[in-house]
Amino acid sequence: MRQNGENARKNVYFVQVGFGFDGSVYLPYAVGTLIANCMRYPEIVGAYAFPDIIFYREKLADAMQKIRDPYLVAFSCSVWNIEYNKALPAACGTSNTTRRSHA
Repeated sequence: MRQNGENARKNVYFVQVGFGFDGSVYLPYAVGTLIANCMRYPEIVGAYAFPDIIFYREKLADAMQKIRDPYLVAFSCSVWNIEYNKALPAACGTSNTTRRSHA
């Protein structure tokens, strides 16, 4: 969070939620790879923070608690998580944040 004009890093969150029907928890390989690649570049590391990856299908209110002062929230969409991925930003839109959608 920026305070008193500090050059704080911008928070970037990734959401890659797995299946919801079989109770399994799958590690977020795709977004993990993106973050790992970003960490190779000092200019990205200096400008952006990656505080959490939301990958467990949990209640929307619980997932929203993990998203603090977001600059960007990116969603990895598949057939099995599209409804969850549509519901989470809609729920976040009720907070004091700006929403932008890109297809």
